[in-house]
Amino acid sequence: TVLWTLGSPGSDYQLPDGSTHLFRHQHQFEVRENSILVMDNYGAIDGGSRAVEYSLDLESAEAIPIWSYEATPQVSTFALGDVQHLPAGETMVTWSTAGQIDLISRDDELIRQINVGIGGTFGYAYWLETLSISP
Repeated sequence: TVLWTLGSPGSDYQLPDGSTHLFRHQHQFEVRENSILVMDNYGAIDGGSRAVEYSLDLESAEAIPIWSYEATPQVSTFALGDVQHLPAGETMVTWSTAGQIDLISRDDELIRQINVGIGGTFGYAYWLETLSISP
């Protein structure tokens, strides 16, 4: 059973301006208690990709933008792409087909960036505190 639809034609949610176009070619939703974090592959105003989070008001069916991040210089990823809030409050944004991962602070500052170079890509990414394996 589909309880509600977000961000496509027929969306049950709308932005405060009344529009329902929240994102395009999205990937890897992270649903939280009253919000949703989305990797929006073609969401930036001039065609790049972005990570965006919306607060969802279940009663009014309104999606209120509460956070977004675009790389500088701008990055566009046409497929895959991933965004995830981390336990310590940072956010990891994976620009998959662009071969870049950004670690963003709570204050939206770039902490670390990994680039694999021309032609390199990442799939979806998952944060691990450590790579050690316990017996």
